[in-house]
Amino acid sequence: MSVGDLIVIERAEDGIDWQPWMTLHCLNVNKTRSTEYVEAGGEQNASYVTFRVRWNRRLPEVEADTTRYRIVWRGRVFDIRGYDDYQYQHRKVDLAGVSYG
Repeated sequence: MSVGDLIVIERAEDGIDWQPWMTLHCLNVNKTRSTEYVEAGGEQNASYVTFRVRWNRRLPEVEADTTRYRIVWRGRVFDIRGYDDYQYQHRKVDLAGVSYG
């Protein structure tokens, strides 16, 4: 668990160019699981991490199109795979991310 860590949410501009879009402090960072798999003849791994942040009025844009956004945390890039605004109370949002390699 990492309280107060900064994450940068980047947005794909024109579908290819990633630009910083928002910086947030995490309330909680939790590694949910890791997996290993074989791809292209080599062993690879994937780390699944959940980032809990305070709700922000701009965050629903991420829910609308998670493929256009990604998280950079501690130098690693995480594809956003899930968005959870519990019961749409607009208090805390869990962003589920996966990092390969």
